[in-house]
Amino acid sequence: PKSLTLEVSQLDTSPLNEDAPSNMAIISVADEVSQVDTLPLKSVALLNINPKSLTLEVSQLDTSLFNEDAVLNMFLMYVADEVSQVDTSPLKESANQNIPPKFSTLDVSQLDRSPLNLSAISNMYPMSVADEVSQVDTSPLKESANQNIPPKFSTLDVSQLDRSPLNLSAISNMYPMSVADEVSQVDTSPLKESALTNIESKLPTFDVSQQLRSLLSLRW
Repeated sequence: PKSLTLEVSQLDTSPLNEDAPSNMAIISVADEVSQVDTLPLKSVALLNINPKSLTLEVSQLDTSLFNEDAVLNMFLMYVADEVSQVDTSPLKESANQNIPPKFSTLDVSQLDRSPLNLSAISNMYPMSVADEVSQVDTSPLKESANQNIPPKFSTLDVSQLDRSPLNLSAISNMYPMSVADEVSQVDTSPLKESALTNIESKLPTFDVSQQLRSLLSLRW
């Protein structure tokens, strides 16, 4: 079932609009505020302004004429003498005579030995080479591979009846359990830095699982 909302209608209130002004509260209206024309007062406005004191003009005499005597008023400055160098390019012609001799390494060359490559094989020792080990193509045997594989015992299907209805009464069949109080421990993280020094060295144990599997596969 669906709950339906009843229709809500409203009576025509337009006739009440005629009596609406009589039900309104009286509103106080502010009187009109006007201003007298103040344009004639602008002609005498300057008379009503207080006088202000102005800063006198500050001018400076022309000092360009003093530039002529400016050098006489400057302190003396010491200037370093010009340092020049005589042209030494003609000395480059006899520069080799002034260079001391240097000892050069003698040329170390080697005779051409390419003709010896022809008889190189006769000078080599014999090497024992293993015979090639090949295998006959066994891909056709894959078709009868299933016949040569021994049968394997499969585990029987272990199923369980639906026990979900028993969950409703499971709480009544549970024994009460005593819960141990929370045991906290002081933070021992700073001790981890020196933990390696306190651990005794142990001999590693070799993994023998692969060897046991290979032995079992040979027995089967």
